[in-house]
Amino acid sequence: EITTKRTIMHRGFFSKSSSEVVHDNIRNIQIDQTFLQRATNVGRIGISSSGQDGIEIQVNHLADPAKLKDIIDLYIPL
Repeated sequence: EITTKRTIMHRGFFSKSSSEVVHDNIRNIQIDQTFLQRATNVGRIGISSSGQDGIEIQVNHLADPAKLKDIIDLYIPL
């Protein structure tokens, strides 16, 4: 879920958890795609913030991950 203020990842069906990164704190957005994934326009996106080490939100098998990065970039203040 991408809002104007944060990106949130919800997980689980029976037991649930969520992670969120406030757009003001985003330090890095990574996109990983294999050759086959590039051909089919799917991939993995990872988001890390200045408050934590490593990737806080990671989602695999996303359609058009570059478009999602562009949407998130719209809400990151300069």
